[in-house]
Amino acid sequence: MPRPTQFEQQDATDQIFAIKTWRYLRASMIGFVLAIFIGVGFERSKAPGCFQTSISAYYYTPVHGVFIGALVAVGTCLICLRGNTDAEDILLNLAGMFAPVVALVPTPGTGSCGSVLTTADNRDVNIGNNMFVLLAVGAAGFVFLAVIAIVGRVRHGSWPPRLKPRSPSPGSASINSRSTSISATVCTRPQARRARPVTDRFGSAT
Repeated sequence: MPRPTQFEQQDATDQIFAIKTWRYLRASMIGFVLAIFIGVGFERSKAPGCFQTSISAYYYTPVHGVFIGALVAVGTCLICLRGNTDAEDILLNLAGMFAPVVALVPTPGTGSCGSVLTTADNRDVNIGNNMFVLLAVGAAGFVFLAVIAIVGRVRHGSWPPRLKPRSPSPGSASINSRSTSISATVCTRPQARRARPVTDRFGSAT
């Protein structure tokens, strides 16, 4: 059996790394969401037997840091993941863009159920600063992607670049030639049998 070439081994290694990366991203999102639930549950054990009216209201409780960090991390993971189709990929990117907005733009009301509640006095100032940073980073990301797309089109003529078919290795070429000769032999045998003259019992051709 022919040994795989260096390029084939590299392709297999890259596929393994890609699968592991996607797996870790999905597992990370589960961990971040679990962190929010654990934080809310721990706060619930210290609060006077009630929950906040919305998940966004936990912005004003001790869950503040975990709430913001987990949602921003989940949004980053959603943007990094590639959907199976273009429509799915667009939806994942939109979800990743809005997840930090949910974290950085809390509800106006602080709620009344929490072990310690902060005020909403600085809410507008915080939103202004946070959203400016978020939009600036998003604009920088779009510019970066546009530059990559333009450079890719200039170098390759299209973006993403089209992969050129790789020439088969000598081992695969020999296997293909063998399979072709075998299939040709199998296909021609019935024709050769039909081409033989049929003789009767007296030996004369019919």
